[in-house]
Amino acid sequence: MQRALAIFYSLLLHAVLLGTLMASIGIAYEPRQPAVMKIEAMVVDEARIAAELEKIDAAEIAEATRQREAQEQLEQTRRERKAEQQRLAKLETERKQKEEQERQRQQELAKQREREEQERKQKAEAERERLEEQRLAKLKAEQEAVEQARRRAEAEAQLKAELEREQAELARQNSAAMNQYVAAIQQKVIRNWNRPPSARVGIKCEVRVTQVAGGEVTNVQVGRCNGDAAVVRSIENAVLKASPLPEPADPALFQRSLIFNFEPED
Repeated sequence: MQRALAIFYSLLLHAVLLGTLMASIGIAYEPRQPAVMKIEAMVVDEARIAAELEKIDAAEIAEATRQREAQEQLEQTRRERKAEQQRLAKLETERKQKEEQERQRQQELAKQREREEQERKQKAEAERERLEEQRLAKLKAEQEAVEQARRRAEAEAQLKAELEREQAELARQNSAAMNQYVAAIQQKVIRNWNRPPSARVGIKCEVRVTQVAGGEVTNVQVGRCNGDAAVVRSIENAVLKASPLPEPADPALFQRSLIFNFEPED
C-alpha cells in the first residue's frame, strides 16, 4: 500500500507539473479557457490517476498473488523434496536392511556349510575309526586263532611227547632191567634192616627214595605201611645204611626219585 501511495503522489506531482506547464503554454499562444474546462481536466486527470492506481493495485495484487503462489510452489517443492529425501532415505534404509539380512543369511549359510562339513568329517573319521577297529579286531582274531592253533599244536605235541615219555617210562618200569634194578635196591635195603621186636609177619610198606647220581640217598620217606612207628624208623635206617644204592645196568633207567615196596621175608 505504501508503494501505491508513493506512485500516486509521484503521478499527482507529475500531473501538477504537467498542468502548470500547459497553463504556461496556454497563456502564451491560446486564449484563456473557461473554468469549467479546467475542472473537467482535473476530473479527467483524477480519473486517469485512479485508473492508474487501480492498475497499480491490480499489479501489486497480481504480484502478491504471484509471490504467494511462488512461495506456495517453493513450499510445495520443499515438501516434495523432503518427501523424496525421506523416500530415498527409506529406500536406503531398506536397501541396507536387505543387505544386512543377506549378509546374515550368507553367514548362516556359511556356518551351516561349516557345520555340515564338520559333521561330514566327523562321520568320515568315525567311519574310518570303525573300519580300522574292525580291521584290527579281525587281525587280532586271526592272530589269536593262529596263536590258539600254535598253542594247541604245541599242547598236542607236548601231550604226545608226555604220552611217549610215559609209555617209555612205563615200558622201562615194566622192563626186566628195571625190575632187576628195583629188586637189587630192595635186597640191599632188606639186608641192612634190623627187625624191631614189634614187627609182625607180612610187613609191606611203600618207600620213596631220593638219590643223586651214584646212588647216594638224600632223603627217604615211608608211605603206606602196615607196621608201627618202630617199623617205619627201622626201614628208614635200613635205606640210609644201604646208601649208596645199586646202580642200574642201563644208566637211562636211573631215577632220582624212586618208589619201591619193602616186603621182607618172614
